[in-house]
Amino acid sequence: MPSTKKDDVFPAPPSPIPVHRFPKKGSTCTVTTASTSRSEEGEDDSDGTITWTEAEEKKLVRKLDWCFLPTVWLMALMSWMDRSSIGNAQLAGMGLDLDLSDDQYSMVIVVFYFGYVTCGPLSNLILSRTRPRLYLPILVGCWGLLTLSMAFVTNYTNLLMLRFSVGVFESGLSPATIFLISCWYRPDEQGKRISATLSAALLGGAFGGIISGSAAAWLEGVNHIRGWKWLFGIEGVFTIVWATISYWLMVDFPGSESTAKRFGERGRQIAVGRVKKEGVLLGRLDGEGSLTDAVERLGKAKSIRVALSDWRVWTITVGVGLLGCSTVLAYFYPILIFEMGFESITQTQFMTIPIWIMAVISAVLVGYFADSFPLRRSLMMGACMGSAAVFSSLVCVIQSPHARYGLLFFMAGGVWSSIALYLSLLAVTFSDMHPEARAFALALPGAVGNLGNVYGAYLFPGSDMPEYFMGFGVIAGTLGAGAVLFFVFHLLLRKRRLLGVDE
Repeated sequence: MPSTKKDDVFPAPPSPIPVHRFPKKGSTCTVTTASTSRSEEGEDDSDGTITWTEAEEKKLVRKLDWCFLPTVWLMALMSWMDRSSIGNAQLAGMGLDLDLSDDQYSMVIVVFYFGYVTCGPLSNLILSRTRPRLYLPILVGCWGLLTLSMAFVTNYTNLLMLRFSVGVFESGLSPATIFLISCWYRPDEQGKRISATLSAALLGGAFGGIISGSAAAWLEGVNHIRGWKWLFGIEGVFTIVWATISYWLMVDFPGSESTAKRFGERGRQIAVGRVKKEGVLLGRLDGEGSLTDAVERLGKAKSIRVALSDWRVWTITVGVGLLGCSTVLAYFYPILIFEMGFESITQTQFMTIPIWIMAVISAVLVGYFADSFPLRRSLMMGACMGSAAVFSSLVCVIQSPHARYGLLFFMAGGVWSSIALYLSLLAVTFSDMHPEARAFALALPGAVGNLGNVYGAYLFPGSDMPEYFMGFGVIAGTLGAGAVLFFVFHLLLRKRRLLGVDE
């Protein structure tokens, strides 16, 4: 292997990194693709420079949107349905059948995150060395099979083992989706795509309510099978079927051979050139489509060290850790609503649906709006977390069940808008990293954020019903602290001009 300089392995990002816009209709873009050039295979022009028109780029993005986004959208939908349905199953009689105490139910929630937190960042390192088209369907199929198996559990121990295993396999989906979006889309295109995929996760909560309500109302006792067992069985089968179909729809990295087969050789050139123009480091791709550096791989240990040496990674990770506590509400919505005085279990299951719809609308709108201000996403995130903290505080002091139910809507809007913003903030902030280090950096905040669910699972014990002062108070405090942190982060980014763009 030829000797390399430090600047060859870690090339400095162009200054400034542009937030790309075509200056006028019909214009062309030109970019030198030396670092990813494969001229011996005919990928680029002889001088490593390619030129394309606005119409060509729009056509490529449209094709990509139609194959990539629906695939990961349904994957995310299945993921959230499978993980959050534990709350619906608990209300539908799982706790009684398995004789679960409050502490045991909390542990069932927590054990999922033991697997989720530890395996998420490592999963992205594996993804960077394999084919997304193969890797992601395998993950989805495995957790679908495990979810289906939960319909047959007969005791607490088996339920714990299955929940932990589901967390291991589900951990790879969200960071992989963000990593792929950062490789395929420009910074001013990422927010709306990320919010679109997040909307699937949120709609998974709504569909979970629909399926759970239907199971409780119409499938309870059919063939002598409890409704909560039907719930896990239906969700598991749907997930396995989609995992099989998704293999034919998923894309690999932009410069891969499969990209040339799907979008044409010209499409592969444009896919690589248009993100390279934004300062995104892609690297070379081997013949099978896995990602490598332009000169050499970093290796897993060095990738982790590079990511952890960046103060931006730590700041966002702490902020998302503070945000993560509030997402535990997803597991308690059915129980909280039921104990507010709405006594019908079926009605309670269906009453979770409007909350998730509110979360979807808020996340999608904020995601689309954020693409117009890609360098102010941290500021917008602080505002959303701050508003959610205010509404959580109000839940602590207002006793009317109907008013508290209404406040859950506004809390959901603020929390899940913040999630959409942080995911797109990651993709923009770390675009100048080596791709293997970026894979780890994109996954770490989400892993730490999900640790919030570990202690959050114990914030709503049955002894605190129906006020739950401790739970809503802690969530208000963590959201408020996170809002302050992201306001400061915005000022630091602006001062140091780390993104290289004038605001």
